[in-house]
Amino acid sequence: MNTDAELRIERDKPLQALNTLGFSQTADYFIESGSNEQLVAALSYAQSRGWPVFILGGGSNIVLTRNLPGLTIQLTNQNIQYDPAGNEHLTRVTASAGVPWHNLVTDTLEKNLRGLENLSLIPGSVGAAPVQNIGAYGVELQSRLTRVQALHIDSLQWREFTQSDCEFSYRHSFFKKHANQYVITEVEFELGNCHDLHHDYASLAAHLSSRGITQPDARQISESVIATRQARLPDPARLPNAGSFFHNPVVSRAQANQLTEEHPGIVTYDAGSAGIKVSAAWMIENLGFKGIRRGNVGVHDMQSLVLVHHQQGTGDELLSLANEIAESVMEHFGIQLHIEPTVL
Repeated sequence: MNTDAELRIERDKPLQALNTLGFSQTADYFIESGSNEQLVAALSYAQSRGWPVFILGGGSNIVLTRNLPGLTIQLTNQNIQYDPAGNEHLTRVTASAGVPWHNLVTDTLEKNLRGLENLSLIPGSVGAAPVQNIGAYGVELQSRLTRVQALHIDSLQWREFTQSDCEFSYRHSFFKKHANQYVITEVEFELGNCHDLHHDYASLAAHLSSRGITQPDARQISESVIATRQARLPDPARLPNAGSFFHNPVVSRAQANQLTEEHPGIVTYDAGSAGIKVSAAWMIENLGFKGIRRGNVGVHDMQSLVLVHHQQGTGDELLSLANEIAESVMEHFGIQLHIEPTVL
């Protein structure tokens, strides 16, 4: 039987530096896992003790309201492998779950592989990306991902997921539906010239135009995405936050038409067969929440979708503000907002 020392398990691990909102909770037990063998051993050990298990990624999509019981595992393997994909225009890229997402984007661009440029500067790890089906500036992860390797926590059985197995939808996936049942250890993509460049998203197009670029390459799109995000979103290292706090709700076309009649200027986007996506940021700003502060937490003054922590606050304080915002949106627009980060 492995021991705490052999597995290098830490007790009462401070998590303030491991979640981008900077809440000062602790993990009862904590381990960094750098290999599949160590992961299996850690899970087996937790099972033998009857401990619950939580897999911590980059900590950019969680709201800690309490100390974490049982064993918290953070994957640290950061391997990126490049192989031919059977098509001269594509390369198979396999990344370990512990790779910081933006590091993967920059590494692929350095190898002149396009496909992830619109997803530049998104915080978090590669392993967490499929859970949320991350997306930005007209591109979603599901359009680039081909395979996921994951370990079923209870049975310790490995499983390969194809893109369709992942059941992707807007900011949702099989892994989010079955939370805490699988540990994603590896994600595979096919990247290269087969992917069209997307640069018609309004704010992105405006930035490229300001640079005099009309036919950008992938690197230029990435640079503009980074500049656009940095201009609107606070750096978690300076002002703790978890990025966009609410999903953009999707409503029927009939409801969208009614909203447009009742609230001229409301911002909407066509979501295809799903319906019409309504800008949560526009509704929150329209209600006067942009830049407000409630004690130790608040709404960012440049992006109303971002809730921030001004230090010494708690997750409960942040959730109280989030509930205030959601109730106001429901009262004025008849739309239910849903929180994007996982609340623990």
